[in-house]
Amino acid sequence: MIIPEHGRTLTPEEWKPVIDEMLASDHILFTTHENSDGDGLGSQVALALALKALGKEVAIFNPTEVPPNYLFLKELHDIKLFRDRDEESMQEFFLADLLVVLDANLHDRIGKLWPHVEFAREMSRLKVLCVDHHLEPEDFADITVCET
Repeated sequence: MIIPEHGRTLTPEEWKPVIDEMLASDHILFTTHENSDGDGLGSQVALALALKALGKEVAIFNPTEVPPNYLFLKELHDIKLFRDRDEESMQEFFLADLLVVLDANLHDRIGKLWPHVEFAREMSRLKVLCVDHHLEPEDFADITVCET
């Protein structure tokens, strides 16, 4: 886990594993916590657009619906609701080589997605990257970066 001391921001060198992993991946899936808010939704849309511009295949699947006050973000990039046992949802997990979890410091904050993440990690090459700002992150990802 990459966590700077209180009050210090991460250096570009400390962000390098995150950037390298995203650039090395071809198909990237983004998610955020249940009952999402502006920082999780905005971050995933911004990163998805940037990586799509670099030629990456990207998708956003969240465990709960986008709240009404953030629906405008769906006009910028499709944000899908993860549906358990849904063919499209499952296919995205098995096509992805990287899952980026944003704004969630605990694995159970992504709710019903987590068992599918575990299964996809066992069955494929899926890596998990967590980028967060909450205190005391859980070490559930291959790479975790937390800057409060």
